[in-house]
This record gives sequence, C-alpha cells and structure tokens, in this order.
Amino acid sequence: MKRAKKYNITAIIALGILIPILIMITLWLISPSMQPTWLIRQNMLNVTPKGTGIEEVIKVVESNEKWRWNGYISNGGLAIIGGRPNVRDSSASTTHKVIGEKTIMVSQTRNMSLVPYVDIYYAFDENDKLIEIMVDKEYPFMF
Repeated sequence: MKRAKKYNITAIIALGILIPILIMITLWLISPSMQPTWLIRQNMLNVTPKGTGIEEVIKVVESNEKWRWNGYISNGGLAIIGGRPNVRDSSASTTHKVIGEKTIMVSQTRNMSLVPYVDIYYAFDENDKLIEIMVDKEYPFMF
C-alpha cells in the first residue's frame, strides 16, 4: 500500500505569501504605474521641475514612449474634488481652490491590463511655467 505524501503546511503557506509578493515586485519593476503616486510625482518633477515652460513639458512628454499626450491643453487650473485632480476654471470655482491657469493631462501607456491607469496633470501659471504636478490612479480591477 502506498502512503500519501505529507506536505509541509508551513512551506505551502510561505509559498502562498511569497508568490503574490514576487508577482507584485515584478509588476512594479515592469510598469512604473505600480509605483506609489508620490513616487511617480517625484519622478516627473525630476524630469520637469517646477518653473519648466509649457513647450518644454510638451517636448518631454512627446519624446517619452511610456506617456501619451493627446494635445489637450485646458484653460483651467487644477482642483482636488473627491480626492482626485480635476480641471477647473479658476474664475468659475467658488468652492474649490484652483491651482494654475492652464493644465496638460498625460496618460501612461499600459502594457498589461492589471496595472492601474495613471494620469499626470501639469498645472501652469499665467506665464506658462509649471507650478504643480498631480498624479491620479484608477485601478481597472476594482469596482
């Protein structure tokens, strides 16, 4: 009679924890969109620091394959509404603080369907100089 193999329950639990962690690390390395929003923002500020002109920001975005810019420049600044950045006309908003006069929104190109959508909002002052960057993420697998 054959005996059934006994599996070490600790090893099974460890693998159950280790495999998802390794998957998340791999996704984080493959897709910058898996990084925390503060880190994405900091990386973007390193590439386009505050004070950068709007034309230079457009050149940087257009030259980067990981980002998609659809030529959208809004004549409104940024406001945080419901915890997320939104473009708003500063003269029309009385309930939200609006940052800047113009906004460019770019989206990160996604290479996998399980990674979040990431939008970067660049806010510019009346002289077309960058004054703020905000990052917004939306997870496609959460309802």
